Amino acid sequence: MKLVDIQNAIYNKIKNHFPTYDIYTGEMPQEFTKPAFFIHILPIATTIESQYHRKRRVNVEIRYFSQHETHLENLEMVDQFNEIIDSVFIVEDRKLMIDETKTNIENNILSLTFDVEFTDSIEETKAYNYQDYDYMEELLIKEE
Repeated sequence: MKLVDIQNAIYNKIKNHFPTYDIYTGEMPQEFTKPAFFIHILPIATTIESQYHRKRRVNVEIRYFSQHETHLENLEMVDQFNEIIDSVFIVEDRKLMIDETKTNIENNILSLTFDVEFTDSIEETKAYNYQDYDYMEELLIKEE
């Protein structure tokens, strides 16, 4: 699964529920029309589980810029997001679990963040083959 697949799935989910709102990914423009969303995807960690599998953790941040910048609009959006982004998030043919969603409101901008973890396959041609290399036999460490 590619990071852009996650971004596109979130974009489409938001666009389906808020078709008239602008949605930005990547760089936020200096001027934009409110209400609007900004989606930011950040890879946090990749762990090699085996020769053919890696576990990935990705942070998703969705910022909401309300029409009138009121606290009430932000609270209503939190409730709507809890219904839209449920505990299971579908990206293409995969179902990703969302264990925890964090909410923050700063300068009347709502920020929702959550992490998703998933396991990916490593292509066989790109997989590290441990049998192709000799083990280190002796390591000398010079202490000063």
